[in-house]
Amino acid sequence: MAGHNKRQYGSPAGFLLTVAIGFAFYVMLPLIPSMGITYFAYKNIIDSIGSDASKQFLWFMINWTEADFTAGVFSSAMVIVGGAIAWQLAVRGSVKRGFPICYGSSHTWPWVLAAQVGALLTNMYLFGYLFLLGRDGVSWVATFIVLVSVPSALMLTYGPTVPTLLTAIILPASMAAPISYWLSKTLLPMLKIPGGICNVLSMALSGFAVMAVCRVLPWIKKVEPKPIPESGAKEDVFSPVWAVRRAFAEFSEPHFYGNEIVGACILGGAVIDWIINKEHGLSGLAGEYLPAILLAQFIAAGVGIFLYARKFDNGGWYGTYVPVVSSAPWCVLAFGAELPKVIFIAVLSGILGAPVASSLGEKLPEGIHIFVANVMAMAITTAIVWAVMDMMPWF
Repeated sequence: MAGHNKRQYGSPAGFLLTVAIGFAFYVMLPLIPSMGITYFAYKNIIDSIGSDASKQFLWFMINWTEADFTAGVFSSAMVIVGGAIAWQLAVRGSVKRGFPICYGSSHTWPWVLAAQVGALLTNMYLFGYLFLLGRDGVSWVATFIVLVSVPSALMLTYGPTVPTLLTAIILPASMAAPISYWLSKTLLPMLKIPGGICNVLSMALSGFAVMAVCRVLPWIKKVEPKPIPESGAKEDVFSPVWAVRRAFAEFSEPHFYGNEIVGACILGGAVIDWIINKEHGLSGLAGEYLPAILLAQFIAAGVGIFLYARKFDNGGWYGTYVPVVSSAPWCVLAFGAELPKVIFIAVLSGILGAPVASSLGEKLPEGIHIFVANVMAMAITTAIVWAVMDMMPWF
């Protein structure tokens, strides 16, 4: 916007509001009583999951918010609910639509959803990764990877067609989980790196490979999606309200939705998951870590949005979500939920994540979706923050 061409940083009030929201979760969530319904306890879900269809459905649902580190049935259900609301508001040109879902390719959202559902089911059942649970002490499997990576990128890159949809369902599912499983069994123990890095590395490797292959597949043809009507809303990236909206939208970025309505729905669902059973979300660790993780995520988002607001000006986009769903929550899980640690991890993550992603994105070959750079940046940022924390004797 012309009036802001000399401004470098975002709204200080927006930054403080974003951090205040994080502290509200940190302080208030432990005060909310939990019903302790044992059916939803994570350990109960994975117990005998191979022979219980209802538990398999719960696992399918949990996957939708694994990348957000809420990993609960209700927060996951709200991804789909919020997505449907944001989609309808966008295609109708509503002034209430917020950031148009799927980055303006909003008519493609049902196709993105279909690719996510199909790829996850393929991963779980056709390739059988669901049934690794319970074997040899395995208590978690990264089936969620295909849901937040290549299938959505393919649909947004090439547009809504049946051949692209079928390719997006089958091809990524055949590569992402095997790469992650191999990395977790070889690279992780050898280098003593966090498991989260294996997950995002597998997204980057499989994403690069699949996107490269699809460039030469004869049935993959690029189709432009139907444009959405203008809402008439004016965006001011230097306003407090915009900063807070952007922070909420970060929680839906892993799904390729990029909308604050969806992000708010995810967080509302996470509170419901907490009320149902604190041992449900985050693979049963929500009661111990979720308040601190949400605080770290909001601080990391606030720091990135404030420092790099200029990048968003004039309708741009910048990967400030990168640390929100990688280094900030992962390092809190690894180093503890004490407040000084949470703040340090979040601030450092917010500073590093987006610039690393931007630098990598500039070097991507033609035809490779930007998400490949983003998830690679997640691995690098997590490794840096992890190493810094390791070198801090007082932590």
